Order: sequence, then structure tokens, then C-alpha cells
Amino acid sequence: MSFAGTGGAGLGLGNEEAAADALGHLAPAVLGGTLSRAVTLAVAVSAVGALLTCASAVPRTTLSMSAHGALPAAFARTHPRFRTPAFGTLFFGIATALALILLTLVSADFLGDSVLSIGLLIAFYYGVTGFACAWHFRGELRNSVRDLLIKGVLPATGGLMMLAAFVRSAYDMVDPGYGSTSVGGVGGVFLLGVGSIVLGAVVMLLIRTRLPRFFRDGRTSVATLSVTEN
Repeated sequence: MSFAGTGGAGLGLGNEEAAADALGHLAPAVLGGTLSRAVTLAVAVSAVGALLTCASAVPRTTLSMSAHGALPAAFARTHPRFRTPAFGTLFFGIATALALILLTLVSADFLGDSVLSIGLLIAFYYGVTGFACAWHFRGELRNSVRDLLIKGVLPATGGLMMLAAFVRSAYDMVDPGYGSTSVGGVGGVFLLGVGSIVLGAVVMLLIRTRLPRFFRDGRTSVATLSVTEN
């Protein structure tokens, strides 16, 4: 912004040609033709890094959930050589590929709207985590002022802030003009975001019928870890 400003023409960041790739737009003017290629490489590596982060984080989260009895035991299977959650990695890799293919077949614009809907999901799960923390430690909040603040007040306040962000974002996303798609007069970003949450709730209820022990006893029902030793 300090180099190019926010104008709508030339190098200005308000230029529509710079909206999708501001770094690539400014790199030649800032670094010259040769070094600007390094910026392109850095962006590409960053995208690959983000993809690998998702590919590694989700299977490990579900491995932990499976080990605690919150998901089917298959998600706790690990590779005999690499000790990584092999089943979870393949499962979510295939599921992600199928979701991307489906969204692309319906409309290429859905891909962009799916990215915009991520903020709604983040506000939701961070908010739920804050409330869950305060509820989990509710019996310790009277132990000390520190416990009250760290385990109760701050997490609950964070949950309320995320709830406010969720409600405001959802309100904005309902507008059919928000994003690139709409269905029945409702914004596609809203449908993708809230639809993902509703789908997750349905899956959770189904799993609850199959794995009632975890939902009844919580962390006291930790399953035997299925770490392969050979």
C-alpha cells in the first residue's frame, strides 16, 4: 500500500487486475523482471505449504478423535513405516477431490464462494471451542482469580466475539450479491458455509448413534491407541 497506494488504475491496489494477485502485480515494478519470478515461486510454494498443512492437520485431528472413541477406529490406523494416519489422509484426500470436482461441475464460481465461506466456519468452530473450554473447566473457576480469568472469562469472551462475527458474517452472506453465486435468492457463500455446518451436525448425530460411549462418558472412554509397531 505504501508503494502503490489504493488507486483504481496502474499499480494501485484498487485496480481490478491486481485483485486476484497483488504480489504478482507489483513484483515487476518493485523488484524488476528477473527477481519478480522469485515472488511467483514464493506464492506457489506458499500455496503448496497451505495444501500440505491441511493434508496433515485434518487426519491427525481425526486420529485423536478416533483414539478417544469419537470416530470409527479406522481413522486411528497408522502407516507401518511412516507412522502417519494413513487411512485418514487417503479418506480426506479423496473426499476433498470429489468435493472440488462436484463444485466445479456445478459452477466454477462455487469454488471461489467456498473459499469465502471458510471465514464463517472458522468463526463457528473457534466460538464453540471458547464456550467448550469455559464449560469443561466450570468446576475449577472458583479455585482462583487466575483460573476464573484463564479458564472462564477469556474463553467465554472469545466465544462471544466469534459468535458476533459469525452472526454478522452470516447476515452479510445471505445477500445474493455476496460472492458470485446464489440459489433461490440466498447467497451461495451463506449456503456453502451454513450447509457445511448443518452437514457436520447431521454426521455427528449419526456417529453418536454408533459410538454412544464417547458422547456419554467423554474423555474417560479413551480407546487403545492403534499405533503400528512393525
